[in-house]
Amino acid sequence: MNELNNKIRGSLIGGAVGDALGYEVEFESYSRIISHYGEPGITRYALDRQGIARFSDDTQMSLYTANGLVNAGYEVPYHLMLNSIKEAYIEWYHTQCDYEMIEDPKCWISTERDMYSRRAPGNTCMSALHAISNGRHAQNNSKGCGGIMRVAPIAMMGAAHNLDIAVMTRLGCDAAALTHLHPLGYLSSGLMVYVLQRILMEEKTIDIDLLADYCRDGIKVLQESSCTVSPTKFGKAYPDKLNEMLKMSLHALELARGTKSDYECVRSLGEGWVGEEAWYIALFCCARHINDFEKAMIASVNHSGDSDSTGAVCGNLVGAIVGYDNIPQFYKDNLELSGALLKMADELCQA
Repeated sequence: MNELNNKIRGSLIGGAVGDALGYEVEFESYSRIISHYGEPGITRYALDRQGIARFSDDTQMSLYTANGLVNAGYEVPYHLMLNSIKEAYIEWYHTQCDYEMIEDPKCWISTERDMYSRRAPGNTCMSALHAISNGRHAQNNSKGCGGIMRVAPIAMMGAAHNLDIAVMTRLGCDAAALTHLHPLGYLSSGLMVYVLQRILMEEKTIDIDLLADYCRDGIKVLQESSCTVSPTKFGKAYPDKLNEMLKMSLHALELARGTKSDYECVRSLGEGWVGEEAWYIALFCCARHINDFEKAMIASVNHSGDSDSTGAVCGNLVGAIVGYDNIPQFYKDNLELSGALLKMADELCQA
């Protein structure tokens, strides 16, 4: 296994770790988390009766993003790659509606029985995919985090095959915009893809200054990009939103340099229910604990918000930085479908 494959494995597994750790406390207030688990909050998995750490719809949909990309390959036209992701999402939608195993699925991940369990799927994703599966377009103004939490495999595919990062950033936006039509719902997803692909491809040691450069460069790419839902370039259509995303991303990184507690900083950035807030929280936690996977995970899930999604996005980032080999073994043990996650990471590298 080469170093890039190790990083991609780390990113996909890392996202699932953060998701599984945060899933247990997703709807709990910070005070209740601390009351139940003590300081510093939940730090180890809450295992089910089978001794398994279950992840949420976030990792389920990430696996379908990855499977859609694997099905398409990396040498096909853009619209075919996006369509393959859409078809994979529709297949995920059917796993959530019917507990019968899909016959002749397009995605091999649909042969895993555990993927048919409902893990609090987002209403926006479900309603949008219901419309799409019936030949209609999604219609909403949602900027929920249901886009950003699932697009990491796009960056992994881009890094594995040295694909144009501007194209993959656009694909991150388009994949999120299949279900989330508010600009901040898909622009934050595109920025996440850009930064993650840069992390995966970087040969130097990642530090906060580099993360700041990636954010600035990613916003510049978005300013020159357009996607299916935008008839004009993002820079012309949404200059205020792109400027705000850059300002807040850099603010999150400055907080990471400071001395305020993790919880105070996270609380000041939001709760993570919407795409841009999930990004700021994940970016902060990654930067604050850039070489300490465990501390980054703990910081990213112990707050009064969407703990599994902020944990998932943070896990994607810091997992890519430290690599699979350096993720603590106690987070690898008992993780649901860990074998399937590793197989999917390797298939993204091979495609």
